[in-house]
Amino acid sequence: NTSRKYIARLDATTAASDSGFDSGNVFNLEGARLQLQSDGMILVAGVDNTAEQNRIKRLLSTGAADPTFSSANTGFSSGASAAVQLPGGQVLVAVFGGNFSGTPIGKIVRLSSTAVLDGTYTPAVRSAGNVSGIAPAPGGQWIVAGSFQYANGLPRSGLVRLNADGTTDPAFMS
Repeated sequence: NTSRKYIARLDATTAASDSGFDSGNVFNLEGARLQLQSDGMILVAGVDNTAEQNRIKRLLSTGAADPTFSSANTGFSSGASAAVQLPGGQVLVAVFGGNFSGTPIGKIVRLSSTAVLDGTYTPAVRSAGNVSGIAPAPGGQWIVAGSFQYANGLPRSGLVRLNADGTTDPAFMS
């Protein structure tokens, strides 16, 4: 067996650690959520207790950090609870709020395929409480779950459907 810190790939038959997958010391994320992208890369979102680390990473299929998913930004000031790849390579991220590289953000942000904050995206959930999950819905929409009470000023008790532009779908009532 091969020892791994925080993340490992297991053989589907034997459950042995895959020695060909090594994330080394790429990150120190606790409570990490993983999403396998269509291109075989892996999005990892979580809480990092070291100030110099971002709270979202993208790994190559080998486990190494994706050098195109830049750490040039200082990243999130708080943890990330979920991340999903959007069509076109952008990434939708649920965070605990705060800021991204000094820019105030809500609970949901969109990053480019190179981890640059998309300032044109309007976060829908800005109230107290957190977002814990994001799932795709038909028509390019997203179902967002968490402990929030409002989205875009509309009462939404922990569940909301967002349009592709981040606005709340008023037809979806939870």
